[in-house]
Amino acid sequence: YHKKATSLHSRILKNEEERIELERKLRSLSSIDTRLKQRQQVEDIQAYFTQLNQESQRAQQRNSSLLNELTHAEHNLNQL
Repeated sequence: YHKKATSLHSRILKNEEERIELERKLRSLSSIDTRLKQRQQVEDIQAYFTQLNQESQRAQQRNSSLLNELTHAEHNLNQL
């Protein structure tokens, strides 16, 4: 009986150590997963900002072109 109890106690301790190690690994993986999600969010925001910046530059060029055309048209009207 004593050997069996000692053996069971030893197995319980070993299983508890394994459980603690698995929990540590799970927390580590969870932390890595969180960082990966944050990195993906940052990349998504950067891509969105780049897109907005490009659209803004195109709009600014278009507005500048329209302003030049309007100025040219006014100049032509003043010459009439």
